[in-house]
Amino acid sequence: MENTSRRVLLFLLFSVFIALVYCQDKNIQHENLAQNVGPINPKFKHVQQSQSGPGKDAPDVPRVVDTDRLRQQIPLGQNAGGHVQEGHVPKGRPKKFPQFKLSEQPECREDIKKFCNPKIADNNFEVIDCLQSDEKIADEVSIDCQHLLWNYKKNLTKDDRFEMVANDVCKEDLPRMDECNQLPKGSGQIIPCLVDNYQSVQVKECKRYLEKMSKIVFSDYTLIYKFADACHDDIQRFTCGRLETAEKEDSVHRQGAVLECLVRNITKLSQHCKHQLLRVAELQSDDYHMDRPLYYACRDAREHFCPKTPAGNGRVYECLFKNKMDPAMPLQCKEKLQRRQREIAEDVKVEKKFYVACRKDIQQFKCFQHGQTKDPDTKRATVLICLEDAMKEDNKLTPECLAEMNEVRQTLLSDYKINPELIAMCEHEIKDCVQDRDKLEEGEVVHCLMDMARTKSRKKAPDNRVPMSAQCQRAVEDLLLEADVGSNFQMDKVLMKACMPVVQTACRNIQAGDARILNCLMEKIDDDVMTDECEERLMEIQYFVMRDWRLDANLFKHCHENAKTHCNASPHWNDQKSTNVDNWGLVLPCLYRHMKSEDPNNQLSRACKHEMKRVMRNRARKIELDPEIEENCVSDLGRLCSDQEKDIGKGDELSCLQDNYDELTEACANVVGNITEDEDTYLDLDVVLVKSCTPMLKLFCSEELEEEEDEDVVMQCLIQHKHHQKMDPKCYAGIEHHQLISMKNYEFSHKFKEACKKSVKQFCPNVKRKGDVVTCLSEHIRNDTLLESEHRIDKNCRRQLRFESMQRGEDIKLDDKLDKACTEDVQNFCSKVKHGNAKVIECLKAHQQKLSKKCHKILFKREKEEVKLDADYKLHHVCKGMIKQYCDGEPDIVTCLVARKHDPNFDANCREILVRRQITKNRDYRLNPTLRKECSMDIRKFCTDIIERASPDQEMSGQVILCLRRQFVKKNLSGRCTDVIRDVIKESAMNYMEDVALANACEREIKQHCDPEHQRALQGAGDRDSNSVLQMSQEDDKGEVQRCLMNKFKERLIKSTECKQQIARIIQESEIDINIDPILHTACQKDLQKFCTDIESGEGRKMTCLLQEYEDHPNRLDKRCHEQLKRRKDLWELSVQVAPVESVNELVSQITSSPAKTYLLGVICSIIGVIFLIGITCGRVTKRVTKENKMK
Repeated sequence: MENTSRRVLLFLLFSVFIALVYCQDKNIQHENLAQNVGPINPKFKHVQQSQSGPGKDAPDVPRVVDTDRLRQQIPLGQNAGGHVQEGHVPKGRPKKFPQFKLSEQPECREDIKKFCNPKIADNNFEVIDCLQSDEKIADEVSIDCQHLLWNYKKNLTKDDRFEMVANDVCKEDLPRMDECNQLPKGSGQIIPCLVDNYQSVQVKECKRYLEKMSKIVFSDYTLIYKFADACHDDIQRFTCGRLETAEKEDSVHRQGAVLECLVRNITKLSQHCKHQLLRVAELQSDDYHMDRPLYYACRDAREHFCPKTPAGNGRVYECLFKNKMDPAMPLQCKEKLQRRQREIAEDVKVEKKFYVACRKDIQQFKCFQHGQTKDPDTKRATVLICLEDAMKEDNKLTPECLAEMNEVRQTLLSDYKINPELIAMCEHEIKDCVQDRDKLEEGEVVHCLMDMARTKSRKKAPDNRVPMSAQCQRAVEDLLLEADVGSNFQMDKVLMKACMPVVQTACRNIQAGDARILNCLMEKIDDDVMTDECEERLMEIQYFVMRDWRLDANLFKHCHENAKTHCNASPHWNDQKSTNVDNWGLVLPCLYRHMKSEDPNNQLSRACKHEMKRVMRNRARKIELDPEIEENCVSDLGRLCSDQEKDIGKGDELSCLQDNYDELTEACANVVGNITEDEDTYLDLDVVLVKSCTPMLKLFCSEELEEEEDEDVVMQCLIQHKHHQKMDPKCYAGIEHHQLISMKNYEFSHKFKEACKKSVKQFCPNVKRKGDVVTCLSEHIRNDTLLESEHRIDKNCRRQLRFESMQRGEDIKLDDKLDKACTEDVQNFCSKVKHGNAKVIECLKAHQQKLSKKCHKILFKREKEEVKLDADYKLHHVCKGMIKQYCDGEPDIVTCLVARKHDPNFDANCREILVRRQITKNRDYRLNPTLRKECSMDIRKFCTDIIERASPDQEMSGQVILCLRRQFVKKNLSGRCTDVIRDVIKESAMNYMEDVALANACEREIKQHCDPEHQRALQGAGDRDSNSVLQMSQEDDKGEVQRCLMNKFKERLIKSTECKQQIARIIQESEIDINIDPILHTACQKDLQKFCTDIESGEGRKMTCLLQEYEDHPNRLDKRCHEQLKRRKDLWELSVQVAPVESVNELVSQITSSPAKTYLLGVICSIIGVIFLIGITCGRVTKRVTKENKMK
């Protein structure tokens, strides 16, 4: 047992010794082959089979070569420095044949001496690198030398000894690579296979060996593992070159043309060839020397831009990429770099720096498993979008990867040539962008394509270019999604260059990232600091951002959960099944619908609503940003808003569509209607209004803003202050435009719609225009009021209806029907009157008797509606302070103000408008709600014939009130009606214009006999015709005109019977109650307190008391009172003579009280006597007939 153990131990020691000796010999060979000269026998096809060995497939050469000399064995040896020495054989080694050197071959001797340093002549690798390192040198190398070099490299991969070295140096890695380990020896595929799997190699010695061999392998596509076989058909199909090496061995550097040709057609290659092509690019990613065409083209650029950048790990590539767009970059190098980046687009592994930085993140988030097939999808777009999706899900990426992602995104937007899909899909569009332009700055072509997309829906672009194709637009959309263009302002260099001055001025305090600067720029789009160039570039990006909500970083962040819940949106930002922009475009409309939903279960979160309002605000800034308008309103824009004579400014297209709302197509009208309604709902969507009215909001509506009232309440506040003297003209114009548009459809007024939608649906289902809806609902309110039934229109609607009616009365332009009906009348009577503040409407009311029939009819209808709703704009505007002081909360504002109008502190302007309204009320009882209510029974009893003759839409010219005033004199009215009529008579005594019957009947007499008094009454009414008393609106507060008429009546200068009757009437009215006659009441105030304190007012009792005192004790009365009583008594007696007789009792009474009653009775008796005498004298008039005949 012990002997056996000793034998085993000795055997093991011997084995170790033999292995050490063998390894030392192998290491010497490795150094000799791999690091120094690389002993190799080029083997040619014409050599005999016994001599050619594994090189039997080598191509023919133009002339015979001495193959015996070329096939010499290479002696191996090592000096003290570890380098192989020619002819030196260490002790104990078998003698080898002399070493093969390219510099000693007659085919290349002269070329090597001419182009290469003599110091490298003994190193075959360095000689090859020298002859291939420059295109000019490679072109000048002789054909024979090129042939020798090609065969040398070809056979290098097939030589048994090199394969043996590879097997030994890579013995630890090779067993893990089944594909390479199973290849037959001498096939020339083992070394290319190892190069192909370079990234899986772990042993450093193997890596160094393969790096040297890579320079040989990648210099000729026929030497690349599997490449020639996989791409044979594609090379033929795209005429990238033939595989016959006889044509390709002429110039080593031209072999790269095959690869470049394939890269140009990379999107059309077969999957197998594309895979091999990208595999080659991956293997070249470590060192730019391996990409021979790029190496040739960029040698000078490398020395200029990257002199201190060491080769390896893709560092030279990175440096060249960064300087690619530099003007000093050679064109050939730039093209090769772009070709390289197009390869990167198909496989991120080709970009070594990016792949190394993001490899962990790619693996963590399984970004290679997002493809449509089972094979890994390594496209740059797929990987970038996957990583972006991880970020959107709040996952953390490594800082290195984030930095690389941003660099790639910048590059995507800067150079269109690195995106093969964009080049393939937008070939014609790119030609349009680059034609007639000698030099394009980086990123300009991408922005040109964006700009073309903005005009895609139109028949022709502004410069008559053909509109962008659908596939090109899709390619641009994919590019912008890949670059995530909406997330960071710094990603787009063109945008940065154009907008940096604006950013430094308007957004200098905004931190970059999360689209903050982009949002800031959008907020400043209409500011003075915004430049035209920045606006254009910004619009080009926002056009796409508005059509794919994934590009809006903040919107996606805050609304993604809502979109998943309410809109069935994908849970992932990069869902491949939903990448169609058209499908993603449906999410935003869905969120919009839920934003307006009243169902608490379907409402959006507060943060999402905020972002949705921002998006809607951005869309409102520019019409082109709204996809719905682009889709539905293109023809309307061309038909209605493209006329140069209309001077449609930039950004005014929406206003133009709103102004022409009635002429829009149905689809466009629906879109514009929704936008207009949103503008009323969310005030900040009307960007023009907000811009001009922000200072006004702070000035007039601070309380509403502080209390965070609804935005439509804030809008109402602006409307109410529209005519304030401090109102900005631009804000005024914006408010007016808002009002005009809202009149086209009641739904455009959000608050009105919400308050009255049930009532409109029930009572006015087919009415759309707001003015018509107001009229329709007003009629129902009027009917309910007259019938004293419960209101069918709810209180909230009635309140909002009042506001809308008052708003309509502010300007005739806000009332379509009135405006159209009174166009000629405005020209005739109010052409010099400015619009607004109800001035034109007041002017028409002042000329009401002269208006055309259709204008008068509509105007009267509006007056009735204003009375019903207490919606008199002018009254409420002028008397705002007095209403607040005296009548806050009173149901009948006019009656309340009239009772206070004689107060010393009462506003003079308010008093004037009150007088006008009193005149209006007395023209028609229907305009006086108090009188109409309290005297309804009396009207039906005494004035039915007048009502039956009148038209519902025509004024009654004070006839009903005149009827009631006559019954007041006769004391036939009910108690409440008597009180109302007494007030009417009292007020009209101070202003004759309030007595419509008197003013109409005595117009000529007033101008003839009382003109001075009339002129004094008109003083201050400079905008009215002083020749017509019917237009008088100033208050005749002293009753001078009426007193003048009475004096002239007493002097019997009044000739008009009708005028005399009206004067007689007012004299008789004053006899009934002293309170009706303000002048007499004022003059006798002391005497009333002295002699009639205990007498109740009403039915003439106090007047009777004074008259009794006047008859019994005339000297006890005050002198002024005595004079006024004497004057009134004379007038009363005179009025009885003139007053028309309306019954037999009145006739008997009038005759009895007449001073000429004896004369009158005598005349009457004489007439009767004459008739009697004629009868007696003349006998029968008829023929006498017998009794019998009468009885027949």
